[in-house]
Amino acid sequence: MPTINYVASRMGLISNSDEYSLMMTNKYQMRRCFRENGVPSPKFILVGQSGGMGDIHGFNFPLIVKPTDRSGSKGVEEILDCEQLEQAVKRAQGVSFRHEAIIEEFVTGREISVESISYKGRHFILQITDKVTTGTPFFVELEHHQPSSLSADIQRQVKEIVLCALNALHIKYGASHSELKITEDGDIKVIEVGARMGGDFIGSNLVELSTGYDFLRGVVEVAMGNFHEPELTQHHFSGIYFLSKETKYLKPIIEHWQNYSEIKKVEITSEELRSIECSGDRSGYLIYQADRKINYN
Repeated sequence: MPTINYVASRMGLISNSDEYSLMMTNKYQMRRCFRENGVPSPKFILVGQSGGMGDIHGFNFPLIVKPTDRSGSKGVEEILDCEQLEQAVKRAQGVSFRHEAIIEEFVTGREISVESISYKGRHFILQITDKVTTGTPFFVELEHHQPSSLSADIQRQVKEIVLCALNALHIKYGASHSELKITEDGDIKVIEVGARMGGDFIGSNLVELSTGYDFLRGVVEVAMGNFHEPELTQHHFSGIYFLSKETKYLKPIIEHWQNYSEIKKVEITSEELRSIECSGDRSGYLIYQADRKINYN
């Protein structure tokens, strides 16, 4: 079957290499690349199709188990002891296309993502996003906010590490979405990088609302070989809140969104409010733009 990049090439579009594009769809291969190139990331082991729980000697609980090749927090779970390990691995393997899972050290701390675009190997960081998740055990995102409230020094360090990660993965063209954690001690770890715009409306909506830069247009320009260096013309706050059983207080706000001048877009996708185990369990959202970070909770 032809790869996406092969098809893009036949269409006269510009893209990254197949080898590294495929690597970015496999958390295990990506972790190996980070380790080999000195990019700080969590310690990990692979649990393949052959079975077994892997050698976790030298790891300390809690641990995180993930399928190697899924997104949206699907199959991700924190485990607290050996008794939970086998079930969590089977759950992750069950949703993995390759029936593989990784076990990695659990990095506590603040979650962020970095949104960027690249052309001919030059990287332009557009925005840093603060994240709020459900926490243990599934860590599904409930909120995203831009710009980040991190200190200028931490943001500088984050950007340097992300540039190293992008270079290690040979990302030369197009969007990228890098997820990181910052520990209580100030250590910065790269969790993963996707050669794509951030999901959850981060790339499609929040970046433009906070910076004025049309991220989607930039991605098209890269593919067409007609890229212009980004101009960040606005300095607003933007964010998204997701509706679920855990955030049921949002429903009346979404239903009466016209009463809130900062709200730009809303949708209720299901009247049932479910407890979240993956992003597909969320029941709606609201997106805002303002001159400050908006707190609805």
